[in-house]
Amino acid sequence: MGEPIRLNPNSYTRVKQVLDAIWASRHSEHTWSMVGCDGVPYVLSHRFRDDCPDLHDVLLWPGQGHFEINFVKLLFKLLWTVGLETLATMIGFQTAKALHYAFEASNHHKSWEMLHIYFQAIVNLKSLTTLKPLHPQQLLNSFTRSICNQIQHTATCITSLFDT
Repeated sequence: MGEPIRLNPNSYTRVKQVLDAIWASRHSEHTWSMVGCDGVPYVLSHRFRDDCPDLHDVLLWPGQGHFEINFVKLLFKLLWTVGLETLATMIGFQTAKALHYAFEASNHHKSWEMLHIYFQAIVNLKSLTTLKPLHPQQLLNSFTRSICNQIQHTATCITSLFDT
């Protein structure tokens, strides 16, 4: 474990300074240096590694945020036609451009909230279907009602946070 570098790697120049400091401080007996990073520093660091042969022995290790964002995007791709497209339309993504924005999970926070609503609606639906078997149209109607109820519940919770 190396010494901390007290720079905020939020720009191209700062990321370059951090990588230079890591490369300069590494010990000669080590052939590789691992650097953990997320977001902007991760992307910029890759650009530097590709352009600078001195930094090819720096191994960039993505952090948990990187995995979470990619996992959410993967879930959107897998579940879009199953039900997320319907949910997106219900909560206001009406135009083709807006639906594409939702499909790409471009805003991580909105996408995460949509997944929460979707999975909570599935849990609520599961508790309904264990009581009696449903016809596919009844199942779709129940799922749509479950999503609507979860949207209303989430909106109520958010509103109550700001009423205090």
